[in-house]
Amino acid sequence: SISNNNNNIPSSATTTPYTYTVVRSPEANAFVLPGNHVFVLTGLFRYAHNEDELASILGHEMAHNLARHAGERMSESILMGILSRLALVLDPSGLLFSILLPAQTLLVSLPHSR
Repeated sequence: SISNNNNNIPSSATTTPYTYTVVRSPEANAFVLPGNHVFVLTGLFRYAHNEDELASILGHEMAHNLARHAGERMSESILMGILSRLALVLDPSGLLFSILLPAQTLLVSLPHSR
């Protein structure tokens, strides 16, 4: 039998309705923000040719929200801010900071980029 275990799904995903906003932009992109807010840029419509393709994009963005990816990115950003300030306190010359910045890009930012 199949068990219905929803312990890992945030309560906001089932109690807060999703809002969908279309933003006029030539860029082809979609993204989600915490609180179930999905944004679709109109440039994406050049690639999503029918309702099924658009539905798969919206489902993909909703899955990011369920996985709490936006919250993870915010936590990473806060942590990197703290580390940057700490690097400047420990080494006022900025040498440590100049090493930390490319490392942050390589290890934190690039894995999330397209």
